[in-house]
Amino acid sequence: MNSKVKSILRIIFYPLLTLKRNYYMHNLRNAVYNNPKKAVDMIWKKSMGHTIDWEHPRDLNEKISWLMAKTDIKCWARLADKYYVKEYLNQLGLGEYVPKLLGVWDDVEKINLKDLPDKFVLKCNHDCGSTYVIDQTTEFDFEEIKKQLKRHLEKPYGIDTVELHYHYIHPVVLAEEFLDNNNSNISSSIIDYKIWCFNGIPYYCLTCWDRDEDNLSLDLYDIKTWKPMHEYMASEYQNNKIIARPKHLDTMIYIATKLAQGFPQVRIDLYEVNDKVYFGEMTFTSAGGRMNYFSQKGLTEMGNLITLPKL
Repeated sequence: MNSKVKSILRIIFYPLLTLKRNYYMHNLRNAVYNNPKKAVDMIWKKSMGHTIDWEHPRDLNEKISWLMAKTDIKCWARLADKYYVKEYLNQLGLGEYVPKLLGVWDDVEKINLKDLPDKFVLKCNHDCGSTYVIDQTTEFDFEEIKKQLKRHLEKPYGIDTVELHYHYIHPVVLAEEFLDNNNSNISSSIIDYKIWCFNGIPYYCLTCWDRDEDNLSLDLYDIKTWKPMHEYMASEYQNNKIIARPKHLDTMIYIATKLAQGFPQVRIDLYEVNDKVYFGEMTFTSAGGRMNYFSQKGLTEMGNLITLPKL
């Protein structure tokens, strides 16, 4: 098919495809507020090719989605809020693990670089993908960064993925201390230790390293033995590199255990920098409950560890 024919077909069908997508998104957003179960079914049908067995959810994705649609998620909103959760950790006596907060703004124009250190992090409290490392000793386009942050503040995050708890968070921009990567000989980025907890008990640690805009390396470890669980990872994410057991794993397990109490499942993200553990975030709906980086065996085995509440 030559380029001219392709152009003609694009002109003919693009408006129809746009209309179809707009109609789908209208119905999805309406269902999110009025019938979350229907909304989950819609997005599962579109992305996974099938819907959930609501009477007998089995694997990790299915049970996360079941919780999204059939339980009160307002408590998730408070703890998924990267600003409020800092106070929650203080209340639990875990304040020493919270990165230093340098500023909070609901308007990006109020951010004054003169009040901030040479190197720090800016991010929104209600979404993902809005993190910017600022190094004032090098050249950077702060006006463009503010433009992007403003876009994140104005976007109703979570609606299109049926993660409605994010929609309940009042969006602000945070400035935090910069955590340096002291494992540059192992990873090009700071290593992220994502601890999976089920019924209040930490079971696995998903390590993330060599992370940038286009790449990400993952592996899963048994939290007690630090045995690699390669068979729990999808084939395209399996690798032979072993990330060593973090020096302060016992502290990480202690933090995760305290934070996980009362939840059928939650993921606690932590870092180990300069011989100290730092808290990252709490996540209740990893990848919107549609993770593709775990194998079906991994999803099933982890799903078996979750006891769903009786309604």
